[in-house]
Amino acid sequence: MAVQKTKSFRIKLLLVILAQIAHLAAFFVFRQQIGSAIFIVSALPAIGGTFLFGFKGGITIAVINVLLNELLNRLTGASMDSTASLLGAATLIFAVAAIGYIRDTHRQLRREAEEKTKEAARDEAILKNIGEGLAVADEDGKIVFMNEVGEKILRFKYGEYMGKSWIEALPLSYETEEFTPFYENPLNPALTAGKKVSITTHYIERRDRTKFPAKITATPIVLNDEIIGAVAIFRDITEEIEIDRLKNDFINLVSHQMRRPISNVRLFLELLLSEEIGALTEQQKELSQRTHQTTIELISLINVFLKISRIGGASSVGGEPTDLVQAAGIILEKLKPQLQSKHIEVALHSPPSKLPAVSLDRLLFDEVLENLLMNAIKYSPDGGTIDLRMTSKEDDILIEVQDNGIGVPLEEQPMIFKKFFRASNAKNLNPEGDGIGLYLVKSLVSIWGGDIWFNSKENEGVTFSFTIPRNPQERKSPSSTL
Repeated sequence: MAVQKTKSFRIKLLLVILAQIAHLAAFFVFRQQIGSAIFIVSALPAIGGTFLFGFKGGITIAVINVLLNELLNRLTGASMDSTASLLGAATLIFAVAAIGYIRDTHRQLRREAEEKTKEAARDEAILKNIGEGLAVADEDGKIVFMNEVGEKILRFKYGEYMGKSWIEALPLSYETEEFTPFYENPLNPALTAGKKVSITTHYIERRDRTKFPAKITATPIVLNDEIIGAVAIFRDITEEIEIDRLKNDFINLVSHQMRRPISNVRLFLELLLSEEIGALTEQQKELSQRTHQTTIELISLINVFLKISRIGGASSVGGEPTDLVQAAGIILEKLKPQLQSKHIEVALHSPPSKLPAVSLDRLLFDEVLENLLMNAIKYSPDGGTIDLRMTSKEDDILIEVQDNGIGVPLEEQPMIFKKFFRASNAKNLNPEGDGIGLYLVKSLVSIWGGDIWFNSKENEGVTFSFTIPRNPQERKSPSSTL
């Protein structure tokens, strides 16, 4: 490329030199006949230089020619009217400047047009080959574009969606419902509030009335601080859900198959330790006790896997409207034996007005709240108190579980949600435990797009707080997985 440019430059330079030679020859041969019109002859190499080298090149050659003409006039003693000479020089420079400006402007506009054409072709290729469906709505919510992948996913023919509202083109529902309110569509907050929203809680209904679970991300298009439309990117997550189901089924199957023989080993060891079939030596008894404790720990770990498998079958997709106060009451009734055994009182605080029902998988909520309440019971003193508070906020429901138990040491608080971690004071109080409960709780809260945190002082208790978004379209993508 560089060699080609150098060769082209040399050819252009040679043409200008030849034009200059012709100009000098014309000056000496015809100067008496054409007089001041010699500037017209001078214009030829300047104009040629303009087309070959651009505006600056043409002006440079024109100025050189004007000075050269004046110098030759003086050296040869040619008589030329000074006014005509100045007028000719000015005319030459102006003409060259005008031609150069037009030439450069034309080339610049042509380059810009070529760049825009390339950009448009590149953007079209990207949109055409992107692996997810993409739809663009204008400020009125009318679909103005959809890529080929989106057409294929929704089973539209080219152009059928043009002018349709986003509610018609991307109708959303839950698995067991035919219709959801328009405000649950993520394009609504994108167009009305300028929010970027991503959800995995809904199904998209195709043109042929079939539906599929989808991940949808809607982003506003903003120009000069005004929302002029929105872009929705969507994809079918049926395969991902099926893979999760198969994974959980496998864990469930393996865990069940493992638990049966290990439970038998535990029973045999307990029979040995009871010495009903014969006395044991001290060494035999010690080894049997160690083995028995190991089997208990292994069974506990298998139970954790089974719990993960059971919960892993739950999903952020779908879910029925849930009365959280009623659900909490059922869990407290279930835990009544544990509460009574330690004489612990639980106070359930809810707002005077009824909390709004929220759509989420009930299994997830029950597991989260039951885990937090069981922790509060386990690490609270006999006769302690537990406060369960539910508060309605603008965008979510805040739930808090507060106890007056042993709390969490300050230096260990950053690790409290880590897998298999247990605080040192918790292990001293109760050596048994797998350290998986709070890790599970955090993972489950993230599935429905909520947040969880805690405040604690050692020996003064702990307050765990978590949120549930009121509207599914406000839910974030899960930040962690089981």
